[in-house]
Amino acid sequence: MRVVKCSEPERFQPAGYWASQGLDTEDQVRWELLWQAATAETDIAKQVREHAEGCDYCGDVLDRYYRVVHAMKPQNVVDLAICPCAPDLIDYVHQRLPASLNAKIAAHVQKCRICAKELKWIASTDKSSLRPVIMTPRARLITGLAIAAGLVIAAVSVFAVKNRVEYRPIEDKVYSAKYRDLARLPPLDRQDLINAAPSSHWSSLDKAMSALELGDSRRAVGLTAKLISNKDEPGAEYVLGRALFRERMVSASQEALLKAEAMRPMSAYRCWTALQIALILANKPVIMRECDHLANHPEYREQVQKIREEVKRRG
Repeated sequence: MRVVKCSEPERFQPAGYWASQGLDTEDQVRWELLWQAATAETDIAKQVREHAEGCDYCGDVLDRYYRVVHAMKPQNVVDLAICPCAPDLIDYVHQRLPASLNAKIAAHVQKCRICAKELKWIASTDKSSLRPVIMTPRARLITGLAIAAGLVIAAVSVFAVKNRVEYRPIEDKVYSAKYRDLARLPPLDRQDLINAAPSSHWSSLDKAMSALELGDSRRAVGLTAKLISNKDEPGAEYVLGRALFRERMVSASQEALLKAEAMRPMSAYRCWTALQIALILANKPVIMRECDHLANHPEYREQVQKIREEVKRRG
């Protein structure tokens, strides 16, 4: 099992202001800052969002906070309940629970339509399993032949597996620690991306960006895939790349972001993002190319110079 940790724990040290507020652990500071990132538009919140874009651990926590914020809005109807586990529901149907727990589940089911449906389904499957099975002589013969054929296929499969070369699945590119600490994926620049899209795409692209910001990266992938199916569309291609990054499909994300960077109209913002994903994957040729593209840009010039020097120093 892969253990995911924060890539920059030094951001969340319980010192100074945080210590004065009674926070005494790194996790307490992290939860507070990530909640601010999900609910506020302050400079600190923006910086934390930038960090979460490149950090698996904080990105996952921020996604969950986005869902909570979405659920808290008055117009959104969301069912929130602590439901009993499936084994308890099954034991409840079969009357195998202690009286105290049985009473609690009975009261819960009266209010929770999800668990009520689960109970109906469990009861219906129990009734189906009690029906007698009647087999004609022909059915018995077919069943016997099927079992025999299954045993033969299983034996052949076992023999084939033993004689086959060990299977190694194709894996996506993994993150590299070589330059990753230099990377800072920027927040979505809606204006830049909208300006690059035809007006007929604005509504769908806006929905895709909102879905991505709320943590629904799969919906963002679906919306942008429709937009780029017929023509080159740098805004949609960019959002697709960011959504794929959230889905941990990093090499596919890099491909989409590099496509978006190369499309017209050109954009320094998309070029900067391509540089960040290249740093995360330690793709040195792309890093140097994007540094050249941004070398004279007033907004990114100083940062690019520092990145270029540090990459050359590390080799």
